[in-house]
Amino acid sequence: MLIDAHEGCDVATADIAGAYLKAAMDDYVLMKFTGPTVHLLCKMKPEYRMHVIMEGGIEAFLVKLDKALYGSVKSALIWYDTFVNVLKKIGFVLNPYDQCVANCDINGHQCTVVRYVDDLKISH
Repeated sequence: MLIDAHEGCDVATADIAGAYLKAAMDDYVLMKFTGPTVHLLCKMKPEYRMHVIMEGGIEAFLVKLDKALYGSVKSALIWYDTFVNVLKKIGFVLNPYDQCVANCDINGHQCTVVRYVDDLKISH
């Protein structure tokens, strides 16, 4: 921020809402819900009841993930790749020393995007 102020840059911060849900899962990943969560899912969608199984006397429900889910190591990589590909398509170049920093020349001025998971600091 000190460099941004010294250079007279405009600065914005942003959070990408539901970021991981914007990234398609590229593996076959199953997630298991158990206990009270199964009851809540079936209360919201009664048609799910037919897919509930019993495991050791506990109700369980398996789902296949179509989108990345926060908390999974694989999902973090999928989200990173998805976001970086969007930046590259619009002309940004990743910093070779810090892959969370990308730069682009816009009308002769540098625009920098710094990313931490789904939070951004943009300066121009």
